[in-house]
Amino acid sequence: MLQKQKFSDNDHYDLPLIYNVNDHTHQFGHCEFCLISGFKFGWISFCNFRDGEITFRDRVFPKKIGEYVKNIDLLSLIEDEVRFTSLSDLDSIRVCLLLSLEVMFMGHDLGSTVDDVFLRMVEDLKDWNDFP
Repeated sequence: MLQKQKFSDNDHYDLPLIYNVNDHTHQFGHCEFCLISGFKFGWISFCNFRDGEITFRDRVFPKKIGEYVKNIDLLSLIEDEVRFTSLSDLDSIRVCLLLSLEVMFMGHDLGSTVDDVFLRMVEDLKDWNDFP
């Protein structure tokens, strides 16, 4: 689908996604994109996740207490079969969600640090899933 997307140099934040498929132009706004992708749409507020303990980091990366977790740390954990299988099912899901968010959706490289906001947010999967 991305190969069919048309380029637009308009910087407006509400510009629809425009695709050319079989010589027909299709436009999808935010609402249509959310219906198709299942992602939520709305205003973003990180207020509830700015402060507080980072229990996920402390539990999953005990050697990183008080330090930043990088994307490479998440990937290394997944690739280490012994460590990854020793995690609880929910913590293994949390690691995969964070790595997907950081690398696939946000496009950060493996050397980038994971924002503490996301480390706090992923602790409660209901909050994570409800986030727009």
